[in-house]
Amino acid sequence: MPQADFLLVHAGQLLTLSGPSGPRRGGQASELSVIADGALASMNGRIVWVGGSDSAVEAVALTPDAEVLDASGRVVAPGFVDSHTHPLFAGSRAAEFGQRAAGATYEEILRSGGGIASTVRATRLASREEISGNLSAVLRRMLLHGTTTVEAKSGYGLDMDTELACLEVLSEASATLPQTIVPTFMGPHAVPSDFPGGADGYLDFMIEEVLPVVASRKLASFADIFCERGAFDADQSRRFLTAARDMGLEPRIHADELSECGGALVASEVGARSADHLLQTSDEGLGALAASGTIATLLPGTAFFLGKDFPDARRFLSAGVPVALATDFNPGSCFTES
Repeated sequence: MPQADFLLVHAGQLLTLSGPSGPRRGGQASELSVIADGALASMNGRIVWVGGSDSAVEAVALTPDAEVLDASGRVVAPGFVDSHTHPLFAGSRAAEFGQRAAGATYEEILRSGGGIASTVRATRLASREEISGNLSAVLRRMLLHGTTTVEAKSGYGLDMDTELACLEVLSEASATLPQTIVPTFMGPHAVPSDFPGGADGYLDFMIEEVLPVVASRKLASFADIFCERGAFDADQSRRFLTAARDMGLEPRIHADELSECGGALVASEVGARSADHLLQTSDEGLGALAASGTIATLLPGTAFFLGKDFPDARRFLSAGVPVALATDFNPGSCFTES
């Protein structure tokens, strides 16, 4: 009989999510393994037993100072995993929300010097303390909303020093904040206007100079790229993600958000863990994702902020593609933390 120093009883619904260990496909996505009138016991912060409340007293041995919590009428669920965020930045893009309300598109704002470029300028000028303070505030608010695991991307430096500094700040936060933080290097978030050689020259710099440092210092677990018209095309994305994979970073990709650009196909070819956004993915891309097992990370908050149609999750689930939902928290196109 396990010992427990905490016991929760009478949850209206206790979501255990027991079942397959891998990503869930199709009908499996709706199997939450709910226990009505559920109970949960833990010891030193680790769950040791779950079951019905009527079995709890006989199933666990409570320590003398154990806490018992009555959760009558409430839903008890595991912490949320936010698998796509951009919290490493400085500055504000509040004015862009007004521009979009007046009819400006994301692409028009980007061409006028706003968008990612605006945040890059502010982030390059910011101190580490400013970036760290902003990151900590965001993650603490996410925790209040129930998010206990956060994937966090760099990508607002677009140079060696700022990108590395942001990843270092993320590593420090991981050691001090309560959430599990999963770091992603996204140096190719955009082509910086001050870099000679265009997209190909910038990718050469990323692959030959920055990626080796990120990989050797283990500053990131994943690498990501923005595969989109005006950023990086499918061939460029494939080249960067292949190089990152060869250096030990697992690929992710921003794909088919504003246009169908072959991003889903690249994701399947390089064995990406996830392909994200996917608002414009073709049937061919959908089939490739289903065959590869790449997770479709859908970001309805961004579609809402940009005035786009919501991603069709049912289309992906029906095709056998595993689906995840995330916030895409970022300073410009989706300032939502839950």
